[in-house]
Amino acid sequence: MNSDHVMLAHRTLIALLLTLGSSSGCTFDSGTTDPATSNTTASNTATSNATTGGTDAGDDVQDTAIADADPADAPDDTTAAMDTASADTSDTRTPDTAAPDTAPDEPDAPAQALTLSITSPRPGDIFEQGRAITFEAQITNSPIPAEELSVVWVSSEDGLFASRAPEADGQMVVTTDRLSRGDHTVTMRATGPGGLEAEASVSIGVCSWTQPETFDGGALGEGWETFGSAYLDPNGWLEMTGLSMGQQGAIFNTSNIINPGNISITVRILTGGGTGADGFAMSVIQAESPEELRQIINSAGSGGALGYGYGGDWGTYDDVPGFHIEFDTWYNVYNGGNEFHTDPTPENHIGVTLDGDPGNHYLWAELPNIEDQRWHDINIEINGRNVVVTMDGESVIDGFIEQLDFKGGYIGFSGTTGYYTNYHRFDDLQVRQECLVE
Repeated sequence: MNSDHVMLAHRTLIALLLTLGSSSGCTFDSGTTDPATSNTTASNTATSNATTGGTDAGDDVQDTAIADADPADAPDDTTAAMDTASADTSDTRTPDTAAPDTAPDEPDAPAQALTLSITSPRPGDIFEQGRAITFEAQITNSPIPAEELSVVWVSSEDGLFASRAPEADGQMVVTTDRLSRGDHTVTMRATGPGGLEAEASVSIGVCSWTQPETFDGGALGEGWETFGSAYLDPNGWLEMTGLSMGQQGAIFNTSNIINPGNISITVRILTGGGTGADGFAMSVIQAESPEELRQIINSAGSGGALGYGYGGDWGTYDDVPGFHIEFDTWYNVYNGGNEFHTDPTPENHIGVTLDGDPGNHYLWAELPNIEDQRWHDINIEINGRNVVVTMDGESVIDGFIEQLDFKGGYIGFSGTTGYYTNYHRFDDLQVRQECLVE
């Protein structure tokens, strides 16, 4: 090949390299690299194959390359340069590694189990024996209609006491008054087809009060002591005076003490059958000892003092706290001799007095028909300084006494006659102050 052909071949090669570099973004310079581009290597490779001495691409470069080139290498260099340039035109984009548009299905949540909950009563609640107890419950997550479940209620002490289906909305209300005294774990158990079963429990207490003193059996019970004209009637009640004139009697329990605080006392009373006097009373006296109590009772006034007047103008035990409910059937007027107070009304009345003073009626109400020789149920409630008295279920006194501070003590009864007389009877005493579970 002559020199013209060699020069033509080299010019063709240079033109081809320049064309390829322009189309692929390559820049041919004198050995300068661009670290910011991925085509630096290709540019450098292409430059190293096309130049010598680091001269700028142009006419001088072309001339120098032609002068220094080895004609025998021309075909190989052309192929390498083309291969290198072709390699730099490959797609350099980052593969799309984004998550697929559709997320995998999550596993189904496990089915919830049949659930029972007793919402009332609360754990630890205590109920009086014989009174209705209402249990309320809720059934949820039932795989079948709630009313198709079979539900039983069982006491740990008394066994099964209720069995029926719940309402359609899962609510259930059961009432019973048959639970015995003691601690109970009450379990509600629901069952259905295919072994479906669930239960819930609540612990409650059922308490009872001390049993009433019925005074039956022909003898007074433990601690009861008689004074003056009082006696236990063979028919099973306490009589204070009988129909004799000038009588004064009392019966007190001298061994058992009532505690301070709120209290409920029930008793039955009967009067009448005579000529109308004088009256009777129930008292709780805070004596220091049984001996002091006996001294107080023996010193108490007769007549209008109804056998409990030991303080005020009627006695000298002004510092002995006492609480009294009197039933007075004679109108007493102060005379300074044997009557030391005037009653608040000429009518038969019930009154609340304190500290052995029959002359100070803190609360009172008229009872015009009390002398009917019939038994009447009396209930006395002391709650703080408030006193409520009912007779045969009807409220007769409901009031507040600023001076009241019930301190408990010995409980008993008293009554008197003068020239005029009546029966004065008590029966069936019950003191409810602490409802006992055990």
